[in-house]
Amino acid sequence: MFNALKRLFNFNSNSPPHSNTDQHPRTNHFLTTQEEILAQLLNIKTSNPTCTIFFEYSKESYNSELLEINALENTMHFDRLKPESGNTHVHRQKNLKAIFFLHGDEFSCQLTRARHTNPSNHYQFLLPRKIYVQPSKSLAFNQHFVDVHSLKIPFDGFSTSNRLPVSGYVNDLSINSISAYVTTNKTNLERGDLLKECHITLPETKQVITFDLTINIVKKPTTTNIKTFVSGVIQSMPNIDKAKYDHFITSIERHDLKKRNF
Repeated sequence: MFNALKRLFNFNSNSPPHSNTDQHPRTNHFLTTQEEILAQLLNIKTSNPTCTIFFEYSKESYNSELLEINALENTMHFDRLKPESGNTHVHRQKNLKAIFFLHGDEFSCQLTRARHTNPSNHYQFLLPRKIYVQPSKSLAFNQHFVDVHSLKIPFDGFSTSNRLPVSGYVNDLSINSISAYVTTNKTNLERGDLLKECHITLPETKQVITFDLTINIVKKPTTTNIKTFVSGVIQSMPNIDKAKYDHFITSIERHDLKKRNF
């Protein structure tokens, strides 16, 4: 396996370093001051505004995007939910939970709806009183994507917007993200869409890893590449699969460290 890794895996040296501007330790903690909350939300809006929405009485998850932050009005605007059925829940319940991902870190907060600004446009929520932060387990892993396109790792899932299948091959991966070139079967994928029941098969061991993927980058087919490029944040990966996936990434990291020492 390590011979294959030596030939085919290289860390992307152009990946930007993870920047942690706050003064908190790399452990779970709350942001509680207005300055901290606004600064973090603005950072999220600029870098990765897509989020996952949960309702207390529903097991389903939905996707949205942070559109605007108004500090003077103490409000934030979100796009309509996807799948469309999630918008029915917004009207039934004023409170919901939003989860964002940025540089591998997870940010979650409880939101209270202020009012529905426009039925065809977006929702308005009050700024949260606190944000719970779960830092990534390994900063080193999140600084790099591993190029695995040569391994032809199959990628399959389906879009929750129309339940049509999506299939292709993994392009690169990190501890919390995966990108792939896929055939969309007339599925019009967009940023913020959720791909459910995704699975990949790790090389050599043939272990199948299952997860959901929230898309944050979409590049449409071109004249030189007929497939759609998608990249997103991994969600809902079972613990047993996460252990296998993390071990796979760890093997790559160890090999890279050995290579640097020679």
